[in-house]
Amino acid sequence: MNLGGFTATRWPANANTLKPLNTSYYFGFTIDEDVGITISLTQISFGSTTSGNGIREFALRSSLDGFTQNIAMRAQSNDGNTHLQLLGLDSRFSNLTDPVTFRLYGYEALSDMGGWSISDLKVSGDVVPEPSASILTAIAGILFLTYRTRKSKCGISHATSSPK
Repeated sequence: MNLGGFTATRWPANANTLKPLNTSYYFGFTIDEDVGITISLTQISFGSTTSGNGIREFALRSSLDGFTQNIAMRAQSNDGNTHLQLLGLDSRFSNLTDPVTFRLYGYEALSDMGGWSISDLKVSGDVVPEPSASILTAIAGILFLTYRTRKSKCGISHATSSPK
């Protein structure tokens, strides 16, 4: 998945003190699989660029725990260059059948006019279709035929008679 880019300014400024991130300021995106699909997410990658007075830190959180715990935290260079960020995802993001939302919280901006951009957002992982009802019915039919064939080979037969 490649979502292109996002840019925002007015990130919370904490120029000289380290303060906790403000949970009102974030970039967010949702991964929503189709019915009958299981997904296992392994990595999120994106390009991260800040202006000279932009954010100095960011954190990734998810809806799996109500956005309460950091999955990853990174310092961000304020040099105006784009830096590739690779954020690994652990086993909590395996075998998902419900949507999951991610948020990237930017904080520690040097000025409230500081900007932060993310680009080329990619989510990596595996998609596994669950067996459909027709496939399960076909498997049950094959198993039934196999069972009937075995009964016949064992000398068990079903005889019917009609009244005379």
